[in-house]
Amino acid sequence: MHHAEHVAPRGLLPWVAAHVAGVLLVCSAAAAPATTAADNHVEALAALANLHAAIDDVQGAHADLLSGAAGGGGDCAHAAHRAINDLVGSADADYRESDGLGGDAVGALVHLERISGEDAAAPWAEPIAHARDHARAAIPHLLHATAEACDETSRRELTAAAAELAAAVGRASELGPLGGISGALATTVLGVPAGAKVLPACETPRDFPSYGVAAGYLVFVALPLQQGKARLPADLGSTLLLTSGDHVIVYTAAEALRPALCGPVGNG
Repeated sequence: MHHAEHVAPRGLLPWVAAHVAGVLLVCSAAAAPATTAADNHVEALAALANLHAAIDDVQGAHADLLSGAAGGGGDCAHAAHRAINDLVGSADADYRESDGLGGDAVGALVHLERISGEDAAAPWAEPIAHARDHARAAIPHLLHATAEACDETSRRELTAAAAELAAAVGRASELGPLGGISGALATTVLGVPAGAKVLPACETPRDFPSYGVAAGYLVFVALPLQQGKARLPADLGSTLLLTSGDHVIVYTAAEALRPALCGPVGNG
C-alpha cells in the first residue's frame, strides 16, 4: 500500500481490484460483450491482465530457451504458445489447449475488440486500437518461435514478440496511442471503476473519493486522507500530487489538457 501523503503514485498495477480509502471496488473479468462504461472498465482490466500474462510467458519461453541451450529446451515452445493462448483466447483457431493459459479463457484480443467496437470517437479509442494492433502483431512472431527448435531464430522471434506486447501495454504517463492500454486506463474514463463518484474535472473536488472527468478524460483522482493514508486505485502515471489537511488530489497525464478542456473558467 502506498501512503499518498508521503510519496507520488507509482507501481500499483491497474488490474488489481481497486481500493479507495478502504472502499473495496471489485471488478471481475466478465465474458459478456461490453455495453456500458463499467463493462468497458472491466474489459480493459482483463485485457491488461492477459497482456501481462502473455509477457510473463514470453519471458518464461526465453528463459527456457537459454536453460535448454545444452539440450532439452523444448519447453520454450510450450511457453511461447501459452502466450498465444493468452492473446487469442480459447475460442480461437490458434488456441492450443495442451499449453494452458496464463490469463483468462477470453483472451486479450477479445477484450480489446469488445472495447474498440464501442465508440470510435472516445479518447480511449486510439490507445485501445494501438494496443490491439500490437497484440495482434506479436502472434506471427510467437508462431514462428514455436515452429523452430528453440534456437537462435526462436530467440529473435521472442524478442520481437516481447517488443510488440510492451507497446500494447504502453505507458500510464502517455496520452494518445503511445499510452496503449495502460495510458487508456490512467487518463480516460476507462479507468473509472463501477460505482465510483464522478465529478467535473473543471471544478474543485468537494467529494472524496471521486474521479474528475472532462470530455471522456480522467484528469484526477481525489482521495480522503482518513487515518493518514489513502490507497490509489491504479497506476496513474502521475508526478503531480496536491494535498490539503484532509484530502489528496492525484493528477493524471490528462491534467495537461485542462486548459483546453475547461477554458479560463476551470479552477482547482
